[in-house]
Amino acid sequence: MIDDVIKIFYKWLQTKPVKLDGIKVVPILTDDLHIDFECNVYEDVSYYDWAVSLAIELHFERFLKLSGMLERDILNEGVSRFNTILDKEIHLSSKDLSKIDEACENIKRIVFTPSHNLFTADVNVDFVTLDPSDDGIAIVLVVEFLRPKINGASTSNPDELKPLVKPKFTFDNELEDFEFQFLNSVTNVIWNGPKSIFNQDTMFVYPKVSYRYKGKFVWGYDD
Repeated sequence: MIDDVIKIFYKWLQTKPVKLDGIKVVPILTDDLHIDFECNVYEDVSYYDWAVSLAIELHFERFLKLSGMLERDILNEGVSRFNTILDKEIHLSSKDLSKIDEACENIKRIVFTPSHNLFTADVNVDFVTLDPSDDGIAIVLVVEFLRPKINGASTSNPDELKPLVKPKFTFDNELEDFEFQFLNSVTNVIWNGPKSIFNQDTMFVYPKVSYRYKGKFVWGYDD
């Protein structure tokens, strides 16, 4: 049955193609009744192959629903016959890169209150790269502390910042919750990005941060 479904879907695609801004998705039916989706990027648009494949899957799901054939087994078997072809796994457009850089530049200071401590610092936030993993995209960042204070007292020693809260897993959980808030403007660039890089219903985006003081690693992700 799935062979017939693939043939009908391929024919349907000729009049109802997958539409993504800046990317032309060209289906090619193979001899073994698989479909290669050649993605020709004709504009500088952000994309992630997982998100593009998801857009194709959702298009196939819509086809099955409209034709009255929507069953989980048919959906899964059909999707297993799709192959998405892109030049790169992930790409960030110059427009979205500028948005991320601008969001980073606008973050000047943090106030973090782990447990009963008060940590304040001026900061420089720098974007490094995107690190995709299936339905998640990490935005890798470096946060450099300037003039940090612990409970109002200045410190010039990076090692004094490491034992700010014990046990470490408690601190890490509090830090993770905090950075989702103070880096929200950065992650929102991907969250609000085109369907070719992110789907708000099924994907997630998060900051992956290395915190440093005087060039020395202090907290977070240590690359």
